[in-house]
Amino acid sequence: MPQPTWLRTDDLGNVRMKTVGKMVDQTIVPEGFFTIVLRTEVINGNYLFSTQTNGQDCCKSPLGMFGDMLIENDLAVVDAQIAGFYDIGVAA
Repeated sequence: MPQPTWLRTDDLGNVRMKTVGKMVDQTIVPEGFFTIVLRTEVINGNYLFSTQTNGQDCCKSPLGMFGDMLIENDLAVVDAQIAGFYDIGVAA
């Protein structure tokens, strides 16, 4: 499966968000501005969100926010988990 256009693999094989060039990559880490970074993975034809890094990608979320490393690819479920974790209302 081809890699999405907003992702790139660096010289060490790590998957990162795509920026405008190497100079920006050396000074800014876009995913560092966010607490939660999810990535879609396709496993046996099932679309799932990866919630924690596998060591070579930029996925992250606070510990305990999601029960598993891979969760259902459903933004309503993600929204409910985030709202529950931070004790805020769920978006309508």
